[in-house]
Amino acid sequence: MYNPLKQNSNSQSKISKTKNKSNLNVLNRKPKLTQNQPQIISQQLSAYNALKSNNQVRLFVSSTFLDMQQERLELARQAYVQLQQLCSSLGVIFTTVDLRWGITAEDQAAGNTIHNCLSEVDQCRPYFLCLLGERYGWSSQTGNSQSDTIFRNSLAHSIKYGHNWLQNFSDRSITELEIIYGALEPQHALIQSNCQKQLQPTQNQQSQQSQQNQQQKVRAFFYFRDDNSYSANLNTNSDEFIRSRSENTNSHKKLTTLKNRIRSVTKQSRSISTSNQYYTLVDGYKSIDELIQSVVEDLTIAITNDFPNRAVSPLSYALESQMIYIRSQIYNHYPRKQYIDLISQFTNSSLSATQVANYVNLNSLISQ
Repeated sequence: MYNPLKQNSNSQSKISKTKNKSNLNVLNRKPKLTQNQPQIISQQLSAYNALKSNNQVRLFVSSTFLDMQQERLELARQAYVQLQQLCSSLGVIFTTVDLRWGITAEDQAAGNTIHNCLSEVDQCRPYFLCLLGERYGWSSQTGNSQSDTIFRNSLAHSIKYGHNWLQNFSDRSITELEIIYGALEPQHALIQSNCQKQLQPTQNQQSQQSQQNQQQKVRAFFYFRDDNSYSANLNTNSDEFIRSRSENTNSHKKLTTLKNRIRSVTKQSRSISTSNQYYTLVDGYKSIDELIQSVVEDLTIAITNDFPNRAVSPLSYALESQMIYIRSQIYNHYPRKQYIDLISQFTNSSLSATQVANYVNLNSLISQ
């Protein structure tokens, strides 16, 4: 009797065997580099860099977490949707980075928190948005010994990887460090990690100067909440009210100093059309609706100034989106030494396909 289940099982078995043979054939096939391939790779990387600066607005959103959850949620629901539509009309890709969702417990335990935050600031340059209320943010001086130790380890980890400027700001909160690095002192920028530099082609003086100018460019948008208006409708015993208060007297003093520095910088800011470093400040928004309106207006001015009179076809827009995605994957890749060693040994004929297959599944090897 015909059994369709058995037939399918046999077919699947044959397909699986064919795939296994195909995988081994792929492993046995030595890569052949053409004479022009290094040049092609170099051109591709240059294209990815051009796309980053010419066709993308990547906005870093900085704030303390406990007291700004509603603001960040409504910005995502309303303001960013409007800005996405604006950018689409200009043929520009709009994305935001909100690290509420990006820092894992493993990152914190490994001391990667500050380093990861600053790396994301680099990837978003020159666009930086900051929300401040009455909280100063996580620092090494919370009074919680475990939390303080984690912060200090994270700071040491970042200094080890090139952020030497942090040695002068070891008592500051992670929020202030983001603000200093992304907006107030952009000269500290470390656009490329050692891993990324290995991927980059040799740059001539003109391209190096262009990259340096991009590092120094700032589009920073600050929004201070009027906490008297905010807390007026809250029960003083509610969790929301408690989360909005300053951590302690020392934190309050540091936040006041930081806000005054931001006020001073924004007062000196010149017109966006004549300045490489542009700052805006809304000093005391009274409602989330007011915040959303201000964010949309401020970023619309910056984006239309930075991307004037762009007319891009839907096809070109789709292709550029794909290229930007590819580039982001390249620069977010951290090589795993054991896999690279295996691939290198195999391409140099010191390992057989079977040995490689025994070490690691083919799909995991290629994808990781």
